Amino acid sequence: MRLVLPTGDRAAVQGVDGARVTIDDSVHVLVPPLVPLPFDLRGWGDEMILGGLPPASVRVLSILDTRTDKGWPLTLVVSDALATDGDVARARRMHALYRFVEWGAVAVAEAVPPEALTAAAEELEALFRRGEPDFTTGATTAIADVWAGAGASHDDWRKDEPG
Repeated sequence: MRLVLPTGDRAAVQGVDGARVTIDDSVHVLVPPLVPLPFDLRGWGDEMILGGLPPASVRVLSILDTRTDKGWPLTLVVSDALATDGDVARARRMHALYRFVEWGAVAVAEAVPPEALTAAAEELEALFRRGEPDFTTGATTAIADVWAGAGASHDDWRKDEPG
C-alpha cells in the first residue's frame, strides 16, 4: 500500500523507504508507504514533524488542516530544522500528514537552502493536495485473483456444470 502523488513529468525514484521526487535542485520530496495509524494521532504527528531531531532544533512555522482534492483529511506543517546554534535554519520542510481511514502517510519536502521551499510552497501544496491512497498489495484476496489473467473466467467454469 502506498501514497500516490501525481508528479507529472517528474520521475519518482523508488527506494526502500519510499519514492523520492526532485522538484528542483534544492527541493526533494520523500513519499513513504502507508502505515497503520496509531491511536494517538497528535503524538504520531509530533514524531513525524521532529523526524528524529531534538524538539529544540525544530521550529514550526505554520500548520494548516485541510483536505485533499478527493476529500481525505490532510495536515500541512511547515517547519525549520535548526542548525546546532539553535537559531539559524539549515533546512525548511513541509510535511503532508495524510489520514486514510485507518492508514496514514507523511510525505516530506525538504529544501536546502530554506528559501527554496518558500519559492516552491505553492507547487508543493498543490502536489500534496492531489495525494491519494493505493490500497493494493499484490496479495491474493479472493479465489478469482488466482485465475485472473489465466484466460479463464467464472462463466467458463460454469459451462461444464450439468443442467
